[in-house]
Amino acid sequence: MTCTKLLGALLAILGYHATAQATQLINNTGLVGPSQVLTFSEVVLPSESLVTNQYAGFGVTFSPGMFYNTQPFFFPTPSLANFNFSGGLSSPSSIVFSQDLTEVALAVQTTPGTTIFSALLNNIIVESFTAGTTSSTLPNLAQASNFYGFTNIVFDEIRILPNTTFFQMDNLQLTPSSVPEPGTLALLGLGLAGLFVPKRRTSA
Repeated sequence: MTCTKLLGALLAILGYHATAQATQLINNTGLVGPSQVLTFSEVVLPSESLVTNQYAGFGVTFSPGMFYNTQPFFFPTPSLANFNFSGGLSSPSSIVFSQDLTEVALAVQTTPGTTIFSALLNNIIVESFTAGTTSSTLPNLAQASNFYGFTNIVFDEIRILPNTTFFQMDNLQLTPSSVPEPGTLALLGLGLAGLFVPKRRTSA
């Protein structure tokens, strides 16, 4: 690849970082073409089991923990809740990813109220928003496709804080980051800059 093409590639990547704006996602379909979707049918557990690292093989863990399929009539497939009927409660709850992501969406239901969704990178909040959330139950699951999340941002954790105390989630959609991080970009830039430094000729 010529120096001109290398420089063009670097400028394109830098342009992406300069123009991409973190976008909150609230819709009824989730992400367009996610790389991975977890319905929580992948690992079947007894109802109300504490879920922490059982989905680590899929790159996802939960802290301090969620509970498996506490109320199965809120979603068409197994779901996770931040509570069980033995007095367990996790609030806020975090979904921790084994690699950096650029977008995520998840279906969430709560008792009517608001919920705070935060995206974190290395334990630092990089984006956050508050959205109205509510619930529905079988046979009318109108709210089971209410998706919330983030796009155009790099993060490794999603924190969920329902102001209504209780929430349930399903259909976790995610896309890993494939764009070099700023530190990598800086090194790439220095390397490319070196290509343009004229070499001195030494006389014999």
